[in-house]
Amino acid sequence: MKGKYSFSIYLIVIIGVIFTFVFCKNGNNEKSGFAAKDLNSSASFQLRYLDYQKPILTFPVRDEIDTTTWIQGASVNQKENELYIARQSNGGTVLTIEIRNLSTGKIKGSKYLPIQTNTYAEGLPWFKNSSGDLCFFVRQIPADKISIFNYTKNKVERSFTLLGGSKIGYDFNKKYIVTCNAKIDSIFVYDFESVMQGTPQLLHTIHLNNKKVLFEKPQGLTIYGDLIIFSQGGRNGKPAISVINFEGKVENVFYFNRSSYANMIKNSYPNLISNNLNYDFENEGIFMYKYNGILYPALVQIINGKTIIVLTGVMDGILINRQSLHIN
Repeated sequence: MKGKYSFSIYLIVIIGVIFTFVFCKNGNNEKSGFAAKDLNSSASFQLRYLDYQKPILTFPVRDEIDTTTWIQGASVNQKENELYIARQSNGGTVLTIEIRNLSTGKIKGSKYLPIQTNTYAEGLPWFKNSSGDLCFFVRQIPADKISIFNYTKNKVERSFTLLGGSKIGYDFNKKYIVTCNAKIDSIFVYDFESVMQGTPQLLHTIHLNNKKVLFEKPQGLTIYGDLIIFSQGGRNGKPAISVINFEGKVENVFYFNRSSYANMIKNSYPNLISNNLNYDFENEGIFMYKYNGILYPALVQIINGKTIIVLTGVMDGILINRQSLHIN
């Protein structure tokens, strides 16, 4: 009897050692240690309904003081009712970060930091450090490098390597930072906390066929659950959204008819667009926004000199007709 118990205990110990070895090994492996199933699997919530959209805020696209700058990225702090905007002039060497009231769109303050020419802040993740200072991740050079700008103290605290020098986004709960390269055929997912500390931990790399994703100019990206959501729309192009999963496969695409999109905007701002087929349009980013207790992608749309924050997937929004799309 005693021998049987000893054998059982020995067997349990061996199984425990094997389990620990496998678990630790996988935890240090980028792909096996981080998979889509580790995230919120309910992320596919409104994939069928991103063509229901609703504007919630508008303000002038040009800065009231410097009329040469243009919005390049945005993020939101709903707890403090603030909208954060990154803006700069084309090829400029100064990045402006401004804080706006989320309810009115009015400017509360702004600060400036130097950047190299042809560096664009396509995305503006933010956080509060241990001292409660408001900080932003910003690119100061057109390379795989990121800086932490302490807005409260008005200084760049540190800079370090971060793959994906084109666009940057984050999830609403600040668990992940997501970036992509210029070709948008590689996407990098980092642990948010590690990037805050200046020691980025790469969790996952996604490789994709960009021809199946890029049918308009990509302008921003965000992460929600196990999905990466791209906002698209170059100058006077068509509004578009594409969604991929962590295997790089396309989950859904939305390519919107310009005239139908104009009708959605005019439902909230009747005098903004006079000609449904001839109006200025450009997308300048995307971030997640909590509305009625549910997270939705929010688009930063520029239309006829106005910035409009547009929620997507909301069932009290307006249905937009889609443009025909052929993906090879």
